[in-house]
Amino acid sequence: MIKRMTILMICLVCLFSNSVIVFAEEDVELVELRSNTTEVFEYDIIKAEIEALSKTSVFDKAAKTKIKEIEESVSTKIVSLSSMSKQELISYGYNEAQIEIIKKYSGGCLKNNEQLREVLSTLTITATPSVAVYTNHIGAAYFKLAIMWTWSSQPVLSGPLVEDGVGVIWQAINSSGQFVAARINTSESYCNVYYYNSSGIMQTHTSSSLTVVEQLRNAKAKVPMGVWASNNVDTYWAKKGGITLRTDRVSSNYSLFDMEYKFAYGHATISINPKVTVNFALTNPQQIGVLGSITFTKGQKMAEKCFYVDTDDQTVIYY
Repeated sequence: MIKRMTILMICLVCLFSNSVIVFAEEDVELVELRSNTTEVFEYDIIKAEIEALSKTSVFDKAAKTKIKEIEESVSTKIVSLSSMSKQELISYGYNEAQIEIIKKYSGGCLKNNEQLREVLSTLTITATPSVAVYTNHIGAAYFKLAIMWTWSSQPVLSGPLVEDGVGVIWQAINSSGQFVAARINTSESYCNVYYYNSSGIMQTHTSSSLTVVEQLRNAKAKVPMGVWASNNVDTYWAKKGGITLRTDRVSSNYSLFDMEYKFAYGHATISINPKVTVNFALTNPQQIGVLGSITFTKGQKMAEKCFYVDTDDQTVIYY
C-alpha cells in the first residue's frame, strides 16, 4: 500500500485588511483580523502614584512623604533631560513642543503644572486577533492574539531594576453560546521585548514564554524595562514589546466559535523593589462580557482592553 503523504500548503492572500494563511493538513485557514484603531494611554507617574497610595487603608504622613519623594524624583529626571542636547532628546522620542517645555524647566512643583506633565511618556497599544477557521464547516480550531505596545519616550521608571507586567484572560464560546475550554498552546505563546540605546537605535531583544496561571483561562509575562549593555556600564531601555497568545480547543468533539479577551498592562511604581506582580480574579460562573479582573501589585494599571472575536462575521468588537 502506498502511503499518502500530507503536504503542508501555505498560501498567503491579502484582501483589503485581512490576511489569510491556509494550513492544508489541518483543513483550516488562519484569518487575521486587523483594527484600524490604536489605543493611547497617558503615563503620568505623579497621578498614578497618588492613586496607588490613596488605595491604602490610611492616607497618612508616610504616604504624603512618599508623594513628595515621587515629585522630587520626576523633577530631577526632567532637570537632567533639560541639560541634554536637542538631538539627544529627539533620540529619546521627544517632539519639538516637548523639548521646548523641557528646556525651560529649572525645577519646581510638577503636580499642578499641566504643561510640563505633557512631556511624560505615552503608551500606545495595538491588538491583532486571528482565528483559524475550518474550510468545510463552521467553527474554529484555534485562536491567536498578537498585542504590541510602544512607549513614545523613555519612562521615568525604566532600567534593569524595573519590571513591568502584562496579563491576559480569555474565554471561548461555541455555536450554542456555551462556554467551552480553550487551552493555551505554550509552544506558540511568548513575550518579546525590544531594547533601545540613547540614540534611538534598537540594540537587542528578549523572548520568553508566557507564564501560565490557569491553562484554560489566563497567562501573564514579565517585562524587564531595561538591560545592561555588554560593557556592564551602559543600559538599554524597553521601548517596545509584545505578546503572542495561541489558544486551542481541548477536544476534537467540538469547535471553538467565538473568543473573548481581556488584556492589561501594569507599569512599575516607585518602591524598594519596583517589580510588578500580575494577579487574576476570575468570574464563576462565566458570563459573556465579564471576564474577571487583572490587578497589579507594586504597579499601576496603565492600560486595559476587552474585545470579542466573532468567527462567523470575522469581526472584532472592542469594549
